[in-house]
Amino acid sequence: LTALWTSTNGIDWQPNPSPTAPISGAVITHGNGKWVLAFGNPDYYWWPGQILVSDDLVNWDSMFTNSVSILGACYGGGRFVAARADGAFLLSSNAVNWEDPWPDPGLPPLQELEFLNGRFWGLAYDQFAFSPDGIQWTNSAGPTNTGPLWSVAYGAGRYVAGGDYRTVWTSTDG
Repeated sequence: LTALWTSTNGIDWQPNPSPTAPISGAVITHGNGKWVLAFGNPDYYWWPGQILVSDDLVNWDSMFTNSVSILGACYGGGRFVAARADGAFLLSSNAVNWEDPWPDPGLPPLQELEFLNGRFWGLAYDQFAFSPDGIQWTNSAGPTNTGPLWSVAYGAGRYVAGGDYRTVWTSTDG
């Protein structure tokens, strides 16, 4: 991440001062009045991960540092959830205090986290994982022969996942 850009209308964008940290593979999410910037390096499992928190997108405070990369983060259901490269998760209700409630959930590392239609979703290559609370996760194989899945969204009663080779997968029940 070389610059953090913000917009009030989604059309006109302005650069903000970037946090002073070596950021690679950064994800940003918002919830409970806080901005959370989580990062690591998706190509290097043991690259140091860090979580920065801001109220205004200008002033950032380091709230969590780990020896393992952080690959994804989202907010939903009253909590922040961050996915580590070792398959474990970090949870926080206030973005300041982070805990690791389940050190080995047996999941592959999730690189995309979203809160969709009342539950947490994560993607790991060609697999989905979902959770009602960010703690108990269910791993599910994704569509066959997809290659990497990169994003998932929900709208108009349909889940949509996108992947390599311009593939798009849809489901009404996830």
